[in-house]
Amino acid sequence: MLDKIRHAPFIFGHDRTARRDETGATAVEYALMTAFIAAVIVSAVAALGAQVVALFGLGVTAFP
Repeated sequence: MLDKIRHAPFIFGHDRTARRDETGATAVEYALMTAFIAAVIVSAVAALGAQVVALFGLGVTAFP
């Protein structure tokens, strides 16, 4: 009897222990991570851009 219960999902055509297809969810997660990284880069460039330009300007004037 126990053997029949164990094979019941295959008899009915589906397996209750089968995992869902999560490829779409993974793609969304990667898109969110990419957007977050891009936002961090843009904010870092906006915050530090003028200081980096000034630093390179000092380097240019130091070497004739």
